[in-house]
Amino acid sequence: MTSVAPQDAAEHFGFVGRFFGMDMTASSERTREMLAWTPTGPTLVEDIREGAYTGA
Repeated sequence: MTSVAPQDAAEHFGFVGRFFGMDMTASSERTREMLAWTPTGPTLVEDIREGAYTGA
């Protein structure tokens, strides 16, 4: 794994680097409304803290 400074993202990742370097927020509110969806289970942060993404 390599750490890349925000100012170097565009050069390192090519055209998608600008997207990776952006500070954006996201919400599932519209999806919940459109699909009458109520998520269940742990949040992404809870999943990560529990080690769900360690590849083990």
